[in-house]
Amino acid sequence: MNEAVEASGPDRAAMARPVRYALWALMGGVAVLLFLYPAIYNGFPITYHDTGGYMDRYFLQSLGNGRSVAYGTFLGLSVEAGTGLWLAVVVQSVVAFWLLARVLQTLHPPAGPLAMLPILLLAVVLTGFPWYTAQAMPDAWTVPLVLAAYLLAFQAPSLCRWERLLLSAVVVFAALIHMAHLALLLGLSICVGALALIGSRRRWVRPPTNLSAVPLVALAIASTVLVPVTNGLWTGTYGFTPGGQSFVFGRLVQDGIVARFLDEHCPSDEYKLCGLRDRVPDTANEWLWAPETPFWEIGGWEGGADEMRRITVESFKAYPWMHVWTAVVATWDQFWTFKTGDELLDWHFHTEERLGVYLPESFDTYSAAPQRQGAIGFDTLNLLHEPAAYVLVLASLALGLWATVTGRGTMAWFLAFVWLALLGNAFICGVLSNPHDRYQSRMIVLAVLGTAAALYSARPNERRQS
Repeated sequence: MNEAVEASGPDRAAMARPVRYALWALMGGVAVLLFLYPAIYNGFPITYHDTGGYMDRYFLQSLGNGRSVAYGTFLGLSVEAGTGLWLAVVVQSVVAFWLLARVLQTLHPPAGPLAMLPILLLAVVLTGFPWYTAQAMPDAWTVPLVLAAYLLAFQAPSLCRWERLLLSAVVVFAALIHMAHLALLLGLSICVGALALIGSRRRWVRPPTNLSAVPLVALAIASTVLVPVTNGLWTGTYGFTPGGQSFVFGRLVQDGIVARFLDEHCPSDEYKLCGLRDRVPDTANEWLWAPETPFWEIGGWEGGADEMRRITVESFKAYPWMHVWTAVVATWDQFWTFKTGDELLDWHFHTEERLGVYLPESFDTYSAAPQRQGAIGFDTLNLLHEPAAYVLVLASLALGLWATVTGRGTMAWFLAFVWLALLGNAFICGVLSNPHDRYQSRMIVLAVLGTAAALYSARPNERRQS
């Protein structure tokens, strides 16, 4: 009798495994639908000003300012597969669910599919995350980059070989598709490497015992090499995605540094902007995108790069503390700027033109979509999303401190990594471009995951050491 009872244990486990897999598949399907709801409601994947520019990179086989070849190829392959942009946004949603679920499993084992449901609902209801997973833009890969980097650095022992390979692929792909992602990866890998180095010398910080910095550092180096190589193989021009200098200069225009420099150095034949300084606008967006901007009169992205670079360098030498202070302010502003729907209802004239060329059979659907008609109520959504973001970000900080004090090492390190990513993203986007809602809005789901997982771990008998 006892032998029969003992034998029934493995049998029950074997019978339960297919049920568990079926539940995960069901939850994954629900998640993908939830993450695609903006596109489903719209009748067409969500697009942005830059979507057409990314598609050009694939179909024209050329480099574009701020538009990566890698993401353009991702969209182009979706079009070539006969799915329009739908395959691209479905892949983005599947990857997002997998990584959210996998991280939750490491933070709250055993975390079954039902544990994902409240997090999915919070992500969809309280944040704009689905507006990125359902959007044909690299923003959908910022959170997957952070989560994959966390798993590789902090949870390597719990990963099997195929997971490490897939996570590495996510990290590299995310780094290839946008220079801000590459910068974020480099920053995270430097911090993880420094933490490992400090831990090896046993000084004032004791890192988790399963910390593994080498894979992340190696991926950061590989990605840095692969960006110019990928660009060169596809376009024949080896180099990083161009345009970065112009975005930085636009931020200096917005912060008044360029105006001060021109006031102090003009008139002068050395700078073309001296003759145009009365027409230099007040904002970065006007500098780069307004039709009558002096940006084009000094040569634009390529012809004006040298002058913009010289003014940037010389102004930093002249007023370094102004540069430092405006960078701090830009980082702070970006950190707390996260409304949903940033510029999604504008007329995306270039994207509209390119969709008419590359997807003529879907153009009528695109034109009739609520997004194109301006019929999406982002003002109403932000009555909830904006205050929720403040609460979630602050809650994740408070819970991180609580996890540290109560000895929940795994949770404390994850929340510290989340905050490092939030701060790094704010610095990179705020300082090297200029603050926009979409840059930080795309990250808020990290605070949802961290807050929810910490609350799970606060239950009795959940105290775990790293």
